[in-house]
Amino acid sequence: MDIDTLYPRVTEAIRRAEALEDLKAPDARRAFAEVSRLEEQIASLLPQFEYEGVIARRGAVRAAIKAHEFGRARELATRFESEDGVDEALAADLAALKAQASTMADRENPLTAKSLRRAIVRDSSDASGNTKRRALASNLTPEAIVRALESATVAYGMDRKMAKKAAKRAVMELLGEPLPKPKKSA
Repeated sequence: MDIDTLYPRVTEAIRRAEALEDLKAPDARRAFAEVSRLEEQIASLLPQFEYEGVIARRGAVRAAIKAHEFGRARELATRFESEDGVDEALAADLAALKAQASTMADRENPLTAKSLRRAIVRDSSDASGNTKRRALASNLTPEAIVRALESATVAYGMDRKMAKKAAKRAVMELLGEPLPKPKKSA
Protein backbone atom coordinates (compact mmCIF):
# COMPACT_ATOMS: atom_id res chain seq x y z
CA MET A 1 0.00 0.00 0.00
CA ASP A 2 1.31 3.47 -0.80
CA ILE A 3 1.59 6.42 1.56
CA ASP A 4 -1.28 8.37 -0.06
CA THR A 5 -3.62 5.47 0.67
CA LEU A 6 -2.34 4.93 4.20
CA TYR A 7 -2.67 8.51 5.49
CA PRO A 8 -6.49 8.72 5.22
CA ARG A 9 -6.85 5.17 6.53
CA VAL A 10 -4.75 5.84 9.63
CA THR A 11 -6.53 9.15 10.27
CA GLU A 12 -9.90 7.41 10.16
CA ALA A 13 -8.61 4.52 12.31
CA ILE A 14 -7.32 6.97 14.94
CA ARG A 15 -10.67 8.80 15.05
CA ARG A 16 -12.53 5.50 15.40
CA ALA A 17 -10.19 4.18 18.13
CA GLU A 18 -10.37 7.40 20.14
CA ALA A 19 -14.18 7.52 19.85
CA LEU A 20 -14.45 3.92 21.04
CA GLU A 21 -12.03 4.66 23.87
CA ASP A 22 -14.15 7.67 24.95
CA LEU A 23 -17.20 5.40 25.01
CA LYS A 24 -15.22 2.75 26.92
CA ALA A 25 -16.28 0.30 24.23
CA PRO A 26 -14.77 -3.19 24.26
CA ASP A 27 -13.66 -2.81 20.62
CA ALA A 28 -11.33 0.12 21.47
CA ARG A 29 -8.34 -2.18 21.94
CA ARG A 30 -8.91 -3.84 18.58
CA ALA A 31 -9.22 -0.42 16.95
CA PHE A 32 -5.91 0.72 18.48
CA ALA A 33 -4.28 -2.49 17.23
CA GLU A 34 -5.37 -1.50 13.71
CA VAL A 35 -3.93 2.00 14.22
CA SER A 36 -0.64 0.44 15.31
CA ARG A 37 -0.46 -1.76 12.22
CA LEU A 38 -1.22 1.15 9.89
CA GLU A 39 1.35 3.36 11.63
CA GLU A 40 3.88 0.55 11.30
CA GLN A 41 3.20 0.36 7.55
CA ILE A 42 3.72 4.12 7.27
CA ALA A 43 6.94 3.85 9.28
CA SER A 44 8.20 1.19 6.87
CA LEU A 45 7.72 3.60 3.96
CA LEU A 46 9.26 6.70 5.56
CA PRO A 47 12.78 7.16 6.90
CA GLN A 48 13.16 7.70 10.64
CA PHE A 49 14.82 11.07 10.16
CA GLU A 50 11.73 12.58 8.47
CA TYR A 51 9.14 14.18 10.74
CA GLU A 52 6.31 11.93 9.51
CA GLY A 53 8.53 8.87 9.91
CA VAL A 54 9.20 9.79 13.54
CA ILE A 55 5.49 10.34 14.21
CA ALA A 56 4.60 7.00 12.60
CA ARG A 57 7.15 5.13 14.73
CA ARG A 58 5.96 6.71 17.96
CA GLY A 59 2.35 6.22 16.92
CA ALA A 60 2.82 2.53 16.15
CA VAL A 61 4.28 1.88 19.60
CA ARG A 62 1.76 4.08 21.48
CA ALA A 63 -1.19 2.47 19.70
CA ALA A 64 0.16 -1.01 20.49
CA ILE A 65 0.29 -0.02 24.17
CA LYS A 66 -3.30 1.30 24.04
CA ALA A 67 -4.30 -1.99 22.39
CA HIS A 68 -2.67 -3.78 25.36
CA GLU A 69 -0.31 -5.53 22.95
CA PHE A 70 2.65 -4.94 25.24
CA GLY A 71 4.96 -7.53 23.70
CA ARG A 72 4.35 -6.06 20.27
CA ALA A 73 4.97 -2.55 21.60
CA ARG A 74 8.32 -3.65 23.02
CA GLU A 75 9.26 -5.40 19.76
CA LEU A 76 8.38 -2.34 17.67
CA ALA A 77 10.30 0.00 19.97
CA THR A 78 13.34 -2.27 19.89
CA ARG A 79 13.22 -2.54 16.11
CA PHE A 80 12.80 1.21 15.62
CA GLU A 81 15.59 1.97 18.13
CA SER A 82 17.98 -0.26 16.20
CA GLU A 83 17.46 1.50 12.87
CA ASP A 84 20.48 3.28 11.46
CA GLY A 85 20.50 7.04 12.04
CA VAL A 86 17.87 7.21 14.79
CA ASP A 87 18.19 10.57 16.53
CA GLU A 88 18.57 10.79 20.29
CA ALA A 89 15.12 12.26 20.92
CA LEU A 90 13.34 9.44 19.09
CA ALA A 91 15.56 6.82 20.76
CA ALA A 92 14.73 8.30 24.19
CA ASP A 93 10.99 8.35 23.41
CA LEU A 94 11.08 4.75 22.20
CA ALA A 95 12.99 3.64 25.31
CA ALA A 96 10.40 5.37 27.52
CA LEU A 97 7.54 3.76 25.60
CA LYS A 98 9.21 0.35 25.86
CA ALA A 99 9.56 0.83 29.64
CA GLN A 100 5.90 1.90 29.84
CA ALA A 101 4.83 -1.24 27.95
CA SER A 102 6.86 -3.44 30.31
CA THR A 103 5.42 -1.73 33.39
CA MET A 104 1.86 -2.06 32.11
CA ALA A 105 2.42 -5.72 31.20
CA ASP A 106 3.72 -6.42 34.71
CA ARG A 107 0.68 -4.69 36.26
CA GLU A 108 -1.75 -6.59 34.08
CA ASN A 109 -0.01 -9.93 34.58
CA PRO A 110 0.15 -11.20 38.16
CA LEU A 111 3.21 -13.28 37.27
CA THR A 112 6.38 -11.31 36.79
CA ALA A 113 9.60 -12.33 35.15
CA LYS A 114 11.39 -11.75 38.44
CA SER A 115 9.09 -14.03 40.47
CA LEU A 116 9.19 -16.73 37.81
CA ARG A 117 13.01 -16.62 37.63
CA ARG A 118 13.15 -16.98 41.43
CA ALA A 119 10.78 -19.96 41.33
CA ILE A 120 12.77 -21.65 38.58
CA VAL A 121 16.10 -21.09 40.33
CA ARG A 122 14.66 -22.33 43.64
CA ASP A 123 13.31 -25.51 42.03
CA SER A 124 16.31 -26.13 39.78
CA SER A 125 18.91 -27.85 41.92
CA ASP A 126 18.40 -31.54 42.51
CA ALA A 127 19.08 -33.61 45.62
CA SER A 128 22.64 -34.49 44.55
CA GLY A 129 23.56 -30.80 44.53
CA ASN A 130 23.75 -30.51 40.74
CA THR A 131 23.50 -26.80 40.08
CA LYS A 132 23.71 -26.81 36.27
CA ARG A 133 20.04 -25.93 35.89
CA ARG A 134 20.32 -23.32 38.64
CA ALA A 135 23.13 -21.56 36.77
CA LEU A 136 21.26 -21.75 33.47
CA ALA A 137 18.04 -20.51 35.03
CA SER A 138 19.72 -17.56 36.70
CA ASN A 139 21.11 -16.48 33.31
CA LEU A 140 17.80 -16.58 31.44
CA THR A 141 17.16 -13.46 29.45
CA PRO A 142 14.18 -11.35 30.50
CA GLU A 143 12.84 -11.68 26.94
CA ALA A 144 12.77 -15.49 27.18
CA ILE A 145 10.96 -15.33 30.51
CA VAL A 146 8.48 -12.73 29.25
CA ARG A 147 7.69 -14.90 26.19
CA ALA A 148 7.07 -17.86 28.48
CA LEU A 149 4.86 -15.76 30.76
CA GLU A 150 2.88 -14.31 27.87
CA SER A 151 2.25 -17.69 26.27
CA ALA A 152 1.25 -19.21 29.61
CA THR A 153 -1.09 -16.34 30.46
CA VAL A 154 -2.74 -16.55 27.05
CA ALA A 155 -3.14 -20.31 27.42
CA TYR A 156 -4.54 -20.21 30.94
CA GLY A 157 -6.05 -16.74 31.21
CA MET A 158 -5.66 -15.34 34.69
CA ASP A 159 -5.53 -18.73 36.44
CA ARG A 160 -2.31 -17.90 38.27
CA LYS A 161 -1.45 -21.43 39.39
CA MET A 162 -1.87 -23.02 35.94
CA ALA A 163 -0.11 -20.11 34.20
CA LYS A 164 2.84 -20.33 36.57
CA LYS A 165 3.22 -24.07 35.96
CA ALA A 166 2.97 -23.62 32.19
CA ALA A 167 5.48 -20.75 32.22
CA LYS A 168 7.95 -22.77 34.30
CA ARG A 169 7.56 -25.69 31.90
CA ALA A 170 8.18 -23.39 28.91
CA VAL A 171 11.30 -21.89 30.49
CA MET A 172 12.69 -25.30 31.41
CA GLU A 173 12.17 -26.34 27.79
CA LEU A 174 14.18 -23.26 26.77
CA LEU A 175 16.95 -24.57 29.00
CA GLY A 176 16.73 -28.00 27.40
CA GLU A 177 16.14 -29.53 30.80
CA PRO A 178 13.22 -31.57 32.09
CA LEU A 179 11.02 -29.93 34.67
CA PRO A 180 12.14 -31.02 38.15
CA LYS A 181 9.95 -33.66 39.77
CA PRO A 182 7.78 -32.30 42.57
CA LYS A 183 9.16 -32.98 46.04
CA LYS A 184 7.18 -35.47 48.05
CA SER A 185 6.18 -34.39 51.50
CA ALA A 186 6.88 -36.80 54.32
